[in-house]
Amino acid sequence: MSHPHAPGLDARGIRKSYGAHEVLRGVDLRVEPGQILGLLGRNGAGKSTLITILCGLRRADSGTASICGAAPGSPEAARSIGYAPQELGIYPDLSVAQNLAAFGELHGLGRREAASRVGEVMELQTITDARRKKYLTYIDQIADRYADGDLDARGVHLALAGLMRALGTERTGRDLEVATVKEVRRLVPVWPGLSDVLQACEIPSFTGDDIPAGQPSHEAVTNVLTMAVEAVNV
Repeated sequence: MSHPHAPGLDARGIRKSYGAHEVLRGVDLRVEPGQILGLLGRNGAGKSTLITILCGLRRADSGTASICGAAPGSPEAARSIGYAPQELGIYPDLSVAQNLAAFGELHGLGRREAASRVGEVMELQTITDARRKKYLTYIDQIADRYADGDLDARGVHLALAGLMRALGTERTGRDLEVATVKEVRRLVPVWPGLSDVLQACEIPSFTGDDIPAGQPSHEAVTNVLTMAVEAVNV
């Protein structure tokens, strides 16, 4: 277990080599609770290697380290440290809830406790059934107006883009009204359906001889309406 009077981080004599290349040469580092420390160095200096060792994701060749008195990689240390790597640390084939549950268990939560905590988080990040039905109704209305000729294909894409940005802002608490698709993907990586719809609205397909120049095809409209429904139902 962690010790209340232990330093936040205590590393002594950390060494690590990759083959003949010695990356870390006896690193000593101590960080007290409440202290803020920046770790600087050129590319290849060993910053990421040191961090992953301290997080328990990689073994040092020699030396010792502790996080609030607990060994790196232990459940006790995992509760006291957070790591945000450059790469997205999610499983793209799992849902948002499944990702949260998996990482909760990796950090020492029991399966039931992880499921309970996931439910709490998802309540903060999802809309109510009533709001979901309202958004689905909006999509149906857009589809009906397109079928009746009140909206052309371009109008459908513009209307859906605005609707999905409003939904994204409501669900995530982030202002996505003027964000680019790339920014939306970065800000909301666990909800790819949102950025996929916005991407489809920005770059519709232009196919079909009977489609006026500059107008997306009927197939593109149908596809983006389907994508919007799927995104709302996530």
